[in-house]
Amino acid sequence: LGRKNLIRSIISMDDSVTDSDTFNEKSVTEIVRATFEMAKYKTGVLIVIEQEDSLAEYERTGIVLDASISSQLLINIFEKNTPLHDGAVIIRNNRITTA
Repeated sequence: LGRKNLIRSIISMDDSVTDSDTFNEKSVTEIVRATFEMAKYKTGVLIVIEQEDSLAEYERTGIVLDASISSQLLINIFEKNTPLHDGAVIIRNNRITTA
């Protein structure tokens, strides 16, 4: 689906890139913290980060959240034996839009 280098877009040295084009440091930290914590327990996750290509058609099949990114929320979404644990989350503009 994606065509852009995620790491390059997150850690850009280009001053022309605006904050709305990249994740803020807090969002990156929360995603990394959650993935490390879930990796300890071998919890599989699918975190999809929207960039240039719209993911609206996939969002229609999920549960709308429109929530701030936090490691606690991501961990809770993927907790085993819960309704959303086998799904994915879609992130756009520093928000978890859908699970």
